[in-house]
Amino acid sequence: KDDLNMLFTTKTKLYIIVLIYVDDIIIMKDDLDNITKLKHKMMNTFYITKLKDAMIYLKVELHYDKIEIHFHQKQYIDRLLERFNCTSYKLSKVPMNLKTKLQRETRTRAIVFTMYQSLVGHNTYVSQ
Repeated sequence: KDDLNMLFTTKTKLYIIVLIYVDDIIIMKDDLDNITKLKHKMMNTFYITKLKDAMIYLKVELHYDKIEIHFHQKQYIDRLLERFNCTSYKLSKVPMNLKTKLQRETRTRAIVFTMYQSLVGHNTYVSQ
């Protein structure tokens, strides 16, 4: 239902959205002058070290141009590829060799579940 980290108001014809996560905050409004006023009010009320355009928020990189904000996770994905030794892998529509014949093994092999679970968890985060 509601995201407890997001505050939203429409007291005027303008909107304001405030996202809070631990010690990071993002303010979104459709009016730059009102964002500046809100920043100054917050700086007078709370100890704030810096208020500037967000570059990374929850591992999502933000890039700004005059009209739009672009989001991507390239740096996060590159780190994952390095962590799991996958930097030399090539893109493929099918993630395995189609000519490989699968066979049942007669003996049990130990599987490193923690690494597998970590990889699945990171992939889930990136794909959402």
